Amino acid sequence: MIAALPREVSALVKGWKRREAGGNVWVWANEDAVVACAGMGAERVALAVRAAMDAMPVKALISVGVAGACDPGLRVGDVVRAGVVIDGRGGERFENSQFRQVLVTGDAVAGVEEKARLFAEWGAAAVDMEAATVARLAREHGLEFRAIKAISDAADFEVDGLARFATSEGQFREGAFALHAALRPWMWGKVIALGRNSSRALAALTAELEGELDWYRKRS
Repeated sequence: MIAALPREVSALVKGWKRREAGGNVWVWANEDAVVACAGMGAERVALAVRAAMDAMPVKALISVGVAGACDPGLRVGDVVRAGVVIDGRGGERFENSQFRQVLVTGDAVAGVEEKARLFAEWGAAAVDMEAATVARLAREHGLEFRAIKAISDAADFEVDGLARFATSEGQFREGAFALHAALRPWMWGKVIALGRNSSRALAALTAELEGELDWYRKRS
């Protein structure tokens, strides 16, 4: 399983063996699976895939984490299993006939206008920043691919300026963002909602991934 940030998988990997591969690349493993994260974006997720494959032999790559809703019908905590992943930077498509929803991968945090555009242009259910790269690497290595995302922000929700708090290594500067928001009272309501929505999405994601691991155990 390939995530962007440790908080997306922290509940899932409690009790697993952990190691830092260097350069903000983290890997957790147990007897059944390996989880890796290295930050947001294509370059960082490629590092996570490499670290996961170095840790143990794998049969499938699963892009996991939170995503923004493009479909106005989706709510916080809903789970998207992508039948089509589209690289929004070039239009390349990766398909899984088991599922129907469309997930578009972009290169920045999507705001309300961008989410609306992706819904209109691609019929996108959700948008993330990593799945297309994971899908491409899975294809290159002849591995199964899936994308499982939990909605952390509805189609009509955004917090201005989030992208400026991303580092060159794909990390999110939570302390700097908290200070930025603390000095701007008009942001407090949205920041509180952001935290609440994130918690709900991560709880839903953890439950879904635990079920996915159970399915793989029974199949093997």
